Amino acid sequence: MQKKIFRDELNLVPFIILKLNRVVEVNKCFLDLTGYNEEEVLGRSIKEIFAKLKVTPNYDLCNLGVDKNYFIFVKTFDYREVTIKITHLPNDGGVKVLFLERNNSRFSDSFKFLNSLIQQEITACAIYTVPNFVLLKANNLYINFFNKPFNCIENILGKEKHTFFPNWKGSKGEAAWENIIHTGKALHIREYKYEHKERGTTYWDCIITPIYEEGKIKYLVSNCINVTEKVVNKKKIEEQNSIIQQQKKQLETIIENISDGIFILDENKKFNLLNKGAREFFYKPDDIERLGDSFSNTEYYGVDGSKVLLDNVPERKIINGKDVQGSIVTLKRPDGIFHFEISGNSITDDNGKTVMKIFCTRNITEKVRQDELIKEQKKELETIIENISDYLFIFDKNKNFIRVNKCLLKKLQNIEVKKVGDFGKVFEYYDTSGERYAQENLPMSRVLKGEEVENEVIIQKGRSVRYFNINAKPVLDDNGNFKMGIVNAKDITTDVLHKKSVERQALVLEKLIYNLDLPLIRMSYPDLKITDINQGAYKILKALKPEIKSIGYVIGENYSSVISNFDESKMRHEIEKILNKQETSYSKYKKLILNGEETFVNILYQPLFGVNGNIEEIVAVIIDITKELKAKQKIETNLRMQEELFANISHELKTPLNIIYSIAQLFSDFCKNGSLDEKKNSIIKYLNTLMQNCYRLSKLVNNIVDLSKIDAGFYELKKSNYNIVSVVEDVVMSSVEYSVSKGLEVIFDTNIEEKTIACDPSQIERVLLNLISNAIKFSNAGGKIHVDFFDKGDWVEISVRDTGIGIDKSQIDKIFDRFKQVDKSFSRNTEGTGIGLSIVKAIVELHGGKITVESELGKGSKFKVVLPADKTEVCNPTADESYLENSSEKIHIEFSDIY
Repeated sequence: MQKKIFRDELNLVPFIILKLNRVVEVNKCFLDLTGYNEEEVLGRSIKEIFAKLKVTPNYDLCNLGVDKNYFIFVKTFDYREVTIKITHLPNDGGVKVLFLERNNSRFSDSFKFLNSLIQQEITACAIYTVPNFVLLKANNLYINFFNKPFNCIENILGKEKHTFFPNWKGSKGEAAWENIIHTGKALHIREYKYEHKERGTTYWDCIITPIYEEGKIKYLVSNCINVTEKVVNKKKIEEQNSIIQQQKKQLETIIENISDGIFILDENKKFNLLNKGAREFFYKPDDIERLGDSFSNTEYYGVDGSKVLLDNVPERKIINGKDVQGSIVTLKRPDGIFHFEISGNSITDDNGKTVMKIFCTRNITEKVRQDELIKEQKKELETIIENISDYLFIFDKNKNFIRVNKCLLKKLQNIEVKKVGDFGKVFEYYDTSGERYAQENLPMSRVLKGEEVENEVIIQKGRSVRYFNINAKPVLDDNGNFKMGIVNAKDITTDVLHKKSVERQALVLEKLIYNLDLPLIRMSYPDLKITDINQGAYKILKALKPEIKSIGYVIGENYSSVISNFDESKMRHEIEKILNKQETSYSKYKKLILNGEETFVNILYQPLFGVNGNIEEIVAVIIDITKELKAKQKIETNLRMQEELFANISHELKTPLNIIYSIAQLFSDFCKNGSLDEKKNSIIKYLNTLMQNCYRLSKLVNNIVDLSKIDAGFYELKKSNYNIVSVVEDVVMSSVEYSVSKGLEVIFDTNIEEKTIACDPSQIERVLLNLISNAIKFSNAGGKIHVDFFDKGDWVEISVRDTGIGIDKSQIDKIFDRFKQVDKSFSRNTEGTGIGLSIVKAIVELHGGKITVESELGKGSKFKVVLPADKTEVCNPTADESYLENSSEKIHIEFSDIY
């Protein structure tokens, strides 16, 4: 850019001149003030100049004047406090921006000491404005506080603290600085912890001091001293002290809780009881200070039971300079008899002088008592061994008998058995399958090899055969070598023979039960685990849960996991009644879904009692009552249907008959009064009513007759190939006039003009008239009825949709049932028997089709008829004749119950 000539070199006020928002002129005072050269200023916008000078605090270019001071930052990063004023030059000379520096506002002049402190970098030092905490000056120590990119002076000067100090807004630090402004008092923060990404954790002592100007706080000076080394050393000392204290506590805890008692006797014979074990040695330990204090209430006895003189007690010996190791004494004290093992010796100093005596005591009272108990139990065991009915003997590694009990001695009186090996010579041994044992596999031989044996064996001598349970165990020495063998043989002959008899009977019974058609489940009690089921029960369980692959799949399972919705608490309550003799068994009616079908069963729970009178098993017998229940339900349904039929037919017959009777009476009165000609118009009206009710009776009779034919299977269709589109359209058009008279609009729509299918047109006509009449019945004036035809290729779809009152969701599934109506009251708004839709469904299904309904209460209903688009080779002229009949009378009949 071309160099500009200064027009006001002598003007001592720094300024710049802008035209078209660009600097076109700058005076020397401005360049001296800011430290920038001409090339760095000319051509720049005012925003660029303000950004370069980091003008702060927030400014508004339209509101700059003498009433407010701003800080600017020169090229050397020093700040200047100025008043910025904008004036407009005449004759479109542009804008002149003046920068009026305040007197004595320079940091180096006003704060020489702080300036020196910052330059020498003795502490991390910074100066902020008040109240918005803009950073005016800082040394490198302070700037290095921050993480990148704020560790560079040009990136933080002139910015508010919250922009470069993490999480400053709303922090305790911000609150503390605000408090300095409020109170005017300096703040001293000790050991402030600061986290730096690269340098890690450091600690600082910080002093924030307010600086006043004209009686108001204008600056805050922050001085921070690095005390990291001091804090770290202090923490190390604290940690070491903590470890020492912890180790001391651990040592005291260990000493306190070791089982042996430890106490010290000093040169004055004074005791220092160090732990709980030491206090156990004395009666009333809190009263013991010197050695002689314990002898007044304690007597000492040796292992042989003789009383020990005081001069010979272990403590005296240790006092007299003797070492004692493992001396066992018995102490008789007021609180009982105790046994202790005592050890102790003397501790001398470097000159050989005894300075203390250390005693260790071990309370062996429990051990002594256990030894005595073992001796007593040994005597009892020997008595038991001698008198048990089992055969028991003990032998050594040379097969010699160490001990033989009385029972076995009696058995061997006349048998030549001198050693254990003789058993294999005198007796023959067989396993439960009848296989004879080889000599090396006999229980005694296996025990000699170090094996444990628990077998049921058969022992034979001559014709005598006995069954035994043999338990044999080796006793090994510390090196794992055989020391002795213990053999116990229990004669179970009677039990085995009884068990075999029971098993034979049980096998016959199980085969009988297993092949019964009656389903049966056995379960243990009280855990209700399935123990067995027969084929009948397996079929039911597999139908309930197809994942059951075999009988073994359910054995061991809980009964409630295979029988759904099983009320275990109810069953247990009923079992309690059985136990209290209030009942003999418990039965439960239940509905099951087997292979997708409802099955109704009675489950009989019969408890089986053991010899002790407790329940050991529960047998569940499942009795299928589906046929009986469904037969009962069918009878009840038929009875209800008959009641509904008679009620509906009674109403449907009475209403038109009453009307016909009333009109007949009226005509009779007209004839008697000679007023037939006079009442001609009324008579015509009454004749129309008379005809409508005749049609209504005709419709009722036709429906009942047709329903009977359908039930008997005699209702036949007269099918021929017809353009079904034309059939549907003709029916709709013939009902338009009647619909319009009721204030309703009928709309017919089709996606094809011609579609020939095999059908009975008169019956299709009957279906459509019934659906349209229903739509008229349940629609209010102003509504619409849509009849739509859709060609679906192999199928055709006919839908009748209205905007009437709709059907409640709970009633939709019932509307095709016979004699079913949504409103069953005799005061309902529309008439009918409830037969019509049942006949419609039958006619559609005879055509091989299907009828469905969609409805929402208050929004109308949609009936959809789907028919197969088949054709027939049979031409039915009777059907043609029926279809060619005038449909006017059919409409009158079908619409006769609409008033």
